[in-house]
Amino acid sequence: MAEKIYQIKISLKGIQPLIWRRLYIHSGILLSDFHKMIQTVMGWTNSYPHQFIKNKKYYVVPSDNFGDDVSNIDYRDYKVLNLLKKEGDTIIYEYDLGDGWVHEILLEKMSEVNPHSAYPICDNGEMNCPPEGCGGVDGYKDLLEIITNSGHEEYVETIRWLGPGFDPTYFCYSDKNEMLRRKDFGCMGC
Repeated sequence: MAEKIYQIKISLKGIQPLIWRRLYIHSGILLSDFHKMIQTVMGWTNSYPHQFIKNKKYYVVPSDNFGDDVSNIDYRDYKVLNLLKKEGDTIIYEYDLGDGWVHEILLEKMSEVNPHSAYPICDNGEMNCPPEGCGGVDGYKDLLEIITNSGHEEYVETIRWLGPGFDPTYFCYSDKNEMLRRKDFGCMGC
């Protein structure tokens, strides 16, 4: 079967407004490379374990963190096309199992490879990625409430922790594409 280009929508679950990215990838890329692409386009720092989930099976890189659970599958030889086979198919990508950042990965469209395009390509998305270590969805909601209220008792400490210039609405896909062209698809810590 000829390789296709997958139009993928990555949506971070549990937060409104929705944090999402659209990515065009080769269908035959390894899940390990897809992980790096997700880290880059979402804005994560690759500091925590991750897993892909499909049909109650967990696709992981084997480590002591995951034990010997029979539902864990070593994903190092799996390709995206092994899990996403037709338009409308979804998988879950979970990052930072403690904070539980759950992403829905949707195969929106399949098309032929354009020989004049360099893949992967991110062409759209909205909202900044939550900062790592903020406590998952509930912690991020609390953080957003704090940073929009300069009178909040935790405002100064939270702004100091975030560092200068955190804007929850910021997203620039051209920055992400520049990163995707680098070694390891721009993934930090890979």
